[in-house]
Amino acid sequence: AGTGDANGNAIADRAENDVISFVLPSDSSYFTLRYTGDVPLGSLAFLPLPSGLPANVTALGDAFSAQVNLLDIGETKTFELYVPATTSSNAIYAQEDLSGDWSAPGSSSSDADNKTVITFSLTDGGPYDLDGAADRKITFNLAAVNEVVTPPTPPSSSGGSGGGGSALAMLAMMLLLGSRKRSRT
Repeated sequence: AGTGDANGNAIADRAENDVISFVLPSDSSYFTLRYTGDVPLGSLAFLPLPSGLPANVTALGDAFSAQVNLLDIGETKTFELYVPATTSSNAIYAQEDLSGDWSAPGSSSSDADNKTVITFSLTDGGPYDLDGAADRKITFNLAAVNEVVTPPTPPSSSGGSGGGGSALAMLAMMLLLGSRKRSRT
């Protein structure tokens, strides 16, 4: 575990129950996981990168498994993962308990100093709690990812919405044909 202050609160990470810093074996990047509460993190292990991610998602570094002990059954915890800005991580993917698939539990990212902070929530007994039980602990597998979000394609400007462009073209064609018929008679 690292001994710095990755979350920037002027307290060494090693002195905080709800913070753990670690080095990813694959590239020696320092990551810090912080969550709300004063109960210590139960365990941390590294995993191979997940497979089967959507085409717009790239897993970075190693995935990891962790367990957080809770005070209340069914509790939801908010987590912050601090990753080096150089990793280009902007989201979290977590493994689902029933299918084993990896998906986004919903996250947001922001910049802090030379780090990206990815914020997300997990619930005891929820879809990303690997034991599937509301039992005062959340066991989860996470991977920091780069998720490329493609903005929606704006509607074409050829006549507005709902095919209005083709209706106008049809009307123009009818007017043109109508005027040709009149000029022949």
